[in-house]
Amino acid sequence: MKKSILKKGVFLITLFGIFMLFSCKKGPGDGGRASIKGKVFTVNYNSSFTVPQDSGYLGAQKVYIIYGNETAVGDNQDT
Repeated sequence: MKKSILKKGVFLITLFGIFMLFSCKKGPGDGGRASIKGKVFTVNYNSSFTVPQDSGYLGAQKVYIIYGNETAVGDNQDT
């Protein structure tokens, strides 16, 4: 009888361990250790948007981040 209980216990612990391995997945989103670095480059056009007038790096702008395949903005950051 003790062997039967022991076998059931080992089986349940193994089943629980397998369940835990496949149940925890980190999807796209805030958190983690990833980072993005870069500069915001802008091009100013004439009033009909056909001829570039000026270009350069631009500071003090908001950068909007969309995670994964989402359609809404997930986060924003000031430059």
